Amino acid sequence: MTSQSTNPVDTFWSTPVDDGRSREMGLTIHIDSIHTKGKSMPNRKSIVLVAACVLCIASIAVLAATPLKLTGEFSYHTDEMSQEMIGDLVCFTPSSVGANQILEHLSMTGDDYGHDVWFCFSDTEQAKKALNIPAKAAQDSCGYGGKATVTVSGYDVYLEESEGSDMAKLESVSYVSPVATIDCEEEP
Repeated sequence: MTSQSTNPVDTFWSTPVDDGRSREMGLTIHIDSIHTKGKSMPNRKSIVLVAACVLCIASIAVLAATPLKLTGEFSYHTDEMSQEMIGDLVCFTPSSVGANQILEHLSMTGDDYGHDVWFCFSDTEQAKKALNIPAKAAQDSCGYGGKATVTVSGYDVYLEESEGSDMAKLESVSYVSPVATIDCEEEP
Protein backbone atom coordinates (compact mmCIF):
# COMPACT_ATOMS: atom_id res chain seq x y z
CA MET A 1 0.00 0.00 0.00
CA THR A 2 1.47 3.37 -0.99
CA SER A 3 1.61 6.05 1.68
CA GLN A 4 -0.15 9.36 0.95
CA SER A 5 2.46 11.26 2.97
CA THR A 6 4.08 14.33 1.47
CA ASN A 7 7.30 13.51 3.32
CA PRO A 8 9.81 12.50 0.59
CA VAL A 9 11.28 9.83 2.87
CA ASP A 10 7.85 8.25 3.36
CA THR A 11 7.14 8.44 -0.35
CA PHE A 12 10.51 6.91 -1.33
CA TRP A 13 10.37 4.02 1.11
CA SER A 14 6.80 3.07 0.30
CA THR A 15 7.19 3.24 -3.49
CA PRO A 16 7.92 0.10 -5.52
CA VAL A 17 11.58 -0.26 -6.45
CA ASP A 18 12.17 -1.09 -10.11
CA ASP A 19 15.70 -1.32 -11.50
CA GLY A 20 14.51 -1.95 -15.07
CA ARG A 21 15.59 -5.59 -15.05
CA SER A 22 13.03 -6.59 -12.44
CA ARG A 23 10.19 -5.57 -14.77
CA GLU A 24 11.52 -7.95 -17.46
CA MET A 25 11.44 -10.77 -14.93
CA GLY A 26 7.97 -9.91 -13.63
CA LEU A 27 9.28 -8.78 -10.26
CA THR A 28 8.51 -5.63 -8.34
CA ILE A 29 10.02 -5.07 -4.93
CA HIS A 30 8.16 -3.09 -2.28
CA ILE A 31 9.89 -1.63 0.74
CA ASP A 32 7.82 -1.07 3.84
CA SER A 33 8.56 1.65 6.36
CA ILE A 34 8.11 1.87 10.10
CA HIS A 35 7.11 4.97 11.99
CA THR A 36 8.72 5.80 15.32
CA LYS A 37 8.11 8.99 17.30
CA GLY A 38 6.54 10.67 14.26
CA LYS A 39 9.56 9.98 12.03
CA SER A 40 9.59 7.59 9.15
CA MET A 41 12.46 5.11 9.00
CA PRO A 42 12.93 2.17 6.69
CA ASN A 43 12.60 -1.23 8.26
CA ARG A 44 16.15 -2.66 8.39
CA LYS A 45 14.95 -6.13 7.43
CA SER A 46 13.30 -4.57 4.38
CA ILE A 47 16.53 -2.85 3.38
CA VAL A 48 18.49 -6.10 3.66
CA LEU A 49 15.81 -7.98 1.73
CA VAL A 50 15.75 -5.36 -1.03
CA ALA A 51 19.54 -5.35 -1.27
CA ALA A 52 19.56 -9.14 -1.57
CA CYS A 53 16.82 -9.07 -4.23
CA VAL A 54 18.57 -6.37 -6.26
CA LEU A 55 21.84 -8.35 -6.14
CA CYS A 56 19.99 -11.51 -7.17
CA ILE A 57 18.28 -9.74 -10.07
CA ALA A 58 21.56 -8.19 -11.17
CA SER A 59 23.39 -11.53 -11.06
CA ILE A 60 20.62 -13.27 -13.01
CA ALA A 61 20.68 -10.51 -15.62
CA VAL A 62 24.48 -10.76 -15.90
CA LEU A 63 24.28 -14.56 -16.11
CA ALA A 64 21.64 -14.42 -18.84
CA ALA A 65 23.63 -11.81 -20.76
CA THR A 66 26.92 -13.73 -20.52
CA PRO A 67 27.68 -15.09 -23.99
CA LEU A 68 28.44 -18.79 -24.47
CA LYS A 69 30.50 -20.04 -27.43
CA LEU A 70 29.34 -23.55 -28.32
CA THR A 71 30.14 -26.14 -30.96
CA GLY A 72 27.54 -28.69 -31.96
CA GLU A 73 24.82 -29.61 -34.43
CA PHE A 74 21.86 -27.55 -35.58
CA SER A 75 18.62 -28.75 -37.11
CA TYR A 76 15.55 -27.24 -38.69
CA HIS A 77 12.73 -29.73 -39.25
CA THR A 78 10.16 -29.04 -41.95
CA ASP A 79 7.98 -32.14 -41.64
CA GLU A 80 4.47 -31.74 -40.26
CA MET A 81 4.99 -33.83 -37.10
CA SER A 82 8.15 -31.91 -36.08
CA GLN A 83 6.50 -28.58 -36.82
CA GLU A 84 3.60 -29.56 -34.54
CA MET A 85 5.86 -30.80 -31.73
CA ILE A 86 8.74 -28.31 -31.83
CA GLY A 87 7.31 -25.49 -33.90
CA ASP A 88 9.02 -23.41 -36.53
CA LEU A 89 12.34 -23.31 -34.68
CA VAL A 90 16.00 -23.86 -35.47
CA CYS A 91 17.46 -25.94 -32.64
CA PHE A 92 20.99 -26.70 -31.50
CA THR A 93 22.51 -29.66 -29.67
CA PRO A 94 25.91 -28.73 -28.22
CA SER A 95 28.83 -31.13 -27.96
CA SER A 96 29.36 -32.76 -24.54
CA VAL A 97 31.85 -29.98 -23.72
CA GLY A 98 29.24 -27.37 -24.66
CA ALA A 99 26.52 -29.17 -22.69
CA ASN A 100 28.75 -29.10 -19.61
CA GLN A 101 29.48 -25.43 -20.25
CA ILE A 102 25.74 -24.67 -20.30
CA LEU A 103 25.14 -26.64 -17.09
CA GLU A 104 28.01 -24.81 -15.40
CA HIS A 105 26.64 -21.50 -16.69
CA LEU A 106 23.28 -22.36 -15.13
CA SER A 107 24.90 -23.68 -11.93
CA MET A 108 23.08 -26.97 -12.44
CA THR A 109 23.98 -30.63 -12.58
CA GLY A 110 22.68 -32.98 -15.24
CA ASP A 111 20.31 -34.45 -12.64
CA ASP A 112 18.94 -30.97 -11.82
CA TYR A 113 18.52 -30.24 -15.52
CA GLY A 114 16.60 -33.46 -16.07
CA HIS A 115 16.99 -33.95 -19.83
CA ASP A 116 19.51 -33.81 -22.66
CA VAL A 117 21.00 -30.36 -23.16
CA TRP A 118 19.65 -28.72 -26.32
CA PHE A 119 17.95 -25.45 -27.11
CA CYS A 120 16.30 -23.50 -29.89
CA PHE A 121 17.19 -20.05 -31.14
CA SER A 122 14.74 -17.32 -30.17
CA ASP A 123 14.77 -15.73 -33.66
CA THR A 124 14.14 -18.42 -36.28
CA GLU A 125 14.61 -16.19 -39.34
CA GLN A 126 17.93 -14.81 -38.04
CA ALA A 127 19.16 -18.35 -37.26
CA LYS A 128 18.12 -19.70 -40.67
CA LYS A 129 19.97 -16.88 -42.40
CA ALA A 130 23.11 -17.12 -40.23
CA LEU A 131 23.29 -20.92 -40.61
CA ASN A 132 22.62 -20.85 -44.39
CA ILE A 133 19.39 -22.84 -44.12
CA PRO A 134 17.46 -22.67 -47.42
CA ALA A 135 14.13 -20.86 -47.41
CA LYS A 136 12.25 -23.77 -48.99
CA ALA A 137 12.10 -27.37 -47.83
CA ALA A 138 13.90 -29.83 -50.08
CA GLN A 139 11.71 -32.40 -51.78
CA ASP A 140 11.76 -35.83 -50.10
CA SER A 141 13.48 -34.52 -46.96
CA CYS A 142 12.28 -33.44 -43.55
CA GLY A 143 14.54 -30.48 -42.95
CA TYR A 144 18.10 -29.29 -42.80
CA GLY A 145 21.01 -29.72 -40.43
CA GLY A 146 24.71 -29.25 -40.01
CA LYS A 147 27.52 -28.48 -37.62
CA ALA A 148 28.33 -25.03 -36.31
CA THR A 149 30.12 -22.98 -33.73
CA VAL A 150 27.80 -20.33 -32.36
CA THR A 151 27.80 -17.69 -29.67
CA VAL A 152 24.53 -17.35 -27.76
CA SER A 153 23.28 -15.22 -24.89
CA GLY A 154 20.12 -14.94 -22.84
CA TYR A 155 19.97 -18.69 -22.22
CA ASP A 156 16.50 -19.41 -20.85
CA VAL A 157 16.14 -22.90 -19.38
CA TYR A 158 12.78 -24.70 -19.67
CA LEU A 159 12.21 -27.18 -16.86
CA GLU A 160 8.45 -27.72 -17.12
CA GLU A 161 7.06 -31.20 -17.71
CA SER A 162 5.34 -30.28 -20.95
CA GLU A 163 6.24 -29.45 -24.51
CA GLY A 164 8.76 -26.67 -24.71
CA SER A 165 12.47 -26.10 -25.06
CA ASP A 166 15.29 -24.03 -23.73
CA MET A 167 15.78 -20.85 -25.75
CA ALA A 168 18.80 -18.67 -26.45
CA LYS A 169 19.56 -15.61 -28.55
CA LEU A 170 21.96 -16.26 -31.42
CA GLU A 171 24.67 -13.62 -31.25
CA SER A 172 27.04 -14.87 -33.95
CA VAL A 173 28.19 -17.85 -36.00
CA SER A 174 31.94 -18.37 -36.36
CA TYR A 175 31.75 -21.66 -38.28
CA VAL A 176 29.03 -23.43 -40.21
CA SER A 177 29.39 -26.62 -42.22
CA PRO A 178 27.67 -27.10 -45.55
CA VAL A 179 23.98 -27.65 -44.83
CA ALA A 180 22.66 -31.18 -45.40
CA THR A 181 19.10 -32.42 -45.72
CA ILE A 182 17.55 -34.44 -42.90
CA ASP A 183 16.06 -37.76 -43.96
CA CYS A 184 12.48 -38.41 -42.96
CA GLU A 185 11.98 -41.13 -40.37
CA GLU A 186 9.84 -43.96 -41.56
CA GLU A 187 6.68 -44.58 -39.60
CA PRO A 188 6.56 -48.01 -37.88
